[in-house]
Amino acid sequence: MKARIKKETKLPMLVAMVCIVVLIASVFLPYFALNSDFQELADAMGGVPTSLYDFALSLNEQGTPALLLLLGIYGVSLLLAALLALLRKPIGVMVFDLPPMGVATLTHMIFANDGTMDSGMYTWGIADKLIFAVGAMLFGCAIWMLVAKVRAKKAAKKEV
Repeated sequence: MKARIKKETKLPMLVAMVCIVVLIASVFLPYFALNSDFQELADAMGGVPTSLYDFALSLNEQGTPALLLLLGIYGVSLLLAALLALLRKPIGVMVFDLPPMGVATLTHMIFANDGTMDSGMYTWGIADKLIFAVGAMLFGCAIWMLVAKVRAKKAAKKEV
């Protein structure tokens, strides 16, 4: 029975692992980008951090470690989700997919509401969209894994 469950949940587990890797990598991708009008000014100032990781380090140097703490929660939750995906525990994957999505939503709201994006200086980068899309895919993979696990258990009971 365990071999059948392992076999049936292999593909959803692999897709979930790919989603987790992409979610972790998205922290290092551009979260926002400077508009072309301000690019020369930013280059003259020594550059502006655009990934969440770089921005969190920049804020931490200024004495504001909140974003770095949020990214820590994001990373630890994804590592736990990866462990649970490898163990084929879909409910745990769903549970540990929620904190990163909460951090992403909070971060998006912070940048949207503090005037950063309204200033016309920045536009949303690829990571902002990627985090939400791949987070939803990870949740879907966990549901897929749960359904595959239930079906494998039912099929194993019928064989016995």
